[in-house]
Amino acid sequence: MYWRKWSLRQRGSHPTISATVATPPENVTRTWTQLNNLCTFLHSIGHRDLASTKEVFIGLAHHAEICKNMADGEPRYYHLQTEMETIFAQLQDCLSQNVSLATTPSCEHIYRSITWELEEIQETVTQLEHDKSLPAPEQPEWSEVLRRYERIEGHLRQLLLNVDSVRWRANHLIMVYMGHST
Repeated sequence: MYWRKWSLRQRGSHPTISATVATPPENVTRTWTQLNNLCTFLHSIGHRDLASTKEVFIGLAHHAEICKNMADGEPRYYHLQTEMETIFAQLQDCLSQNVSLATTPSCEHIYRSITWELEEIQETVTQLEHDKSLPAPEQPEWSEVLRRYERIEGHLRQLLLNVDSVRWRANHLIMVYMGHST
């Protein structure tokens, strides 16, 4: 497993996405498969307009792996992970249909909001790593990490709504152009 030094503000840096697996409750293996697939897909596209999109999702992958290793069976974390994985799969589906994630100011605002949440998560995780007196899920700061992931989930849902809106407008314009006005 190899991680390059990575920063949210650094453009063009692509960490290797780890495939390590934690064992959550009931011995069900959970990993960020859809997020990793989305990052791989974004990396393969190589489109310049997607630079901020790539940066955000690579940052999410980096922090998700760190927090996954700290979660230690935390059910709230795994619930958030499941919800976010569904969104990542839907976003990849949209991207594979050439629907842009970077065309609207709203999307850029969402990216900035996610980036800010990730920076705050990084600060909290650094504090948790230094305080080894309790496992991370038992420390009060862990609740703050989960709250930030909940906000990120909300931002991702808004991003998905924006993408659906862009897709709807594109389809509507095609229908109008073809003379099938609705």
